[in-house]
Amino acid sequence: MMKEVYIRVDGNNAIGYGHLFRCIALAEMLKEQFKVIFIIKDSNDFAISQINKTTGKIIQLGKVDLNEESTFLSNFFLKKNVILVLDGYQYTFEYQLTIKKSGVKIVYIDDLHSIHMCADIVLNQAFGVLKEKYSFEPYTRFCLGTEWIIQRPSFTKASIQNREIYNVKSAFITIGGGPIFNIANKILLALDNLSEIKRIVFLKGNEDVFEQDVKPFLNDKIEVFEKLNDQELCDILMKCDIAVCPSSVISLEACSVGIGLFAGYTVDNQIDTYSGIVENNLAFGLGDLRTASIPNIEASIKRKLDIVIINAQIKNQKRIFDGKSKSKFIDLFKSL
Repeated sequence: MMKEVYIRVDGNNAIGYGHLFRCIALAEMLKEQFKVIFIIKDSNDFAISQINKTTGKIIQLGKVDLNEESTFLSNFFLKKNVILVLDGYQYTFEYQLTIKKSGVKIVYIDDLHSIHMCADIVLNQAFGVLKEKYSFEPYTRFCLGTEWIIQRPSFTKASIQNREIYNVKSAFITIGGGPIFNIANKILLALDNLSEIKRIVFLKGNEDVFEQDVKPFLNDKIEVFEKLNDQELCDILMKCDIAVCPSSVISLEACSVGIGLFAGYTVDNQIDTYSGIVENNLAFGLGDLRTASIPNIEASIKRKLDIVIINAQIKNQKRIFDGKSKSKFIDLFKSL
């Protein structure tokens, strides 16, 4: 009988889909060796449809309050020695401890190192993050850095393909799915000002952000896409020469494809990833996108629109993202 792995995560237009997509990617890697069940609460129909493409097994928590959630799960769903994956910022030490007392093994996917951990394994994909940044129990193990990159299947395949850019004419933009205003418009206008860029692809996330910050500036040069699956997104990135995005899951997927990557950050939990991809020459840094000006974004991008510079960056990306993470995760989960 396959061991059960439960994954507690959510995705919607308010919080975005980064946590959800990396958990779906994890499920794809594990589902041949484990029975994977998702546990959701505040997820929309699109999120559910994406989970169903990986596994049809979903527990919907409905109106269970967060303060009662860990007890509810322990009493009704989680048995001794099953594995629970947590991905989000709301799962406090007390939440984890209640689950642990039931004999459940916990894997916490984290990028903020802001709470005391009693998980069995803490996973953080950011470059250079050290376990010394964490408060944790003596038994907690750490899987840190890019060797623990969680990739969706299409990006795993893309990561082992060589790529070279011959012209810089097309750009991809996204800022994620959260309600973060006055960023997309700055990036869009900065790219639109660059004569070198003939085509701009914008991946729509939050509807209100799109209506306020993007829709007023649309023109024939700009194409808009939304709610893409991993293969569709991978294909679009493969057809673009550069990408501008936050240092979230999408930045790591862009690295997997191989592209001229310009990254910044829109929330503080992206700073570790941002620092890592910039310091390791996997992305050109745009800094804090909340405060960056249109002229500064434009100038920063224009300075790097050189195929020699971009192709050197792509070589670095391909060196780090080698498509070999699946076997590591299977062995890791079997060790629990």
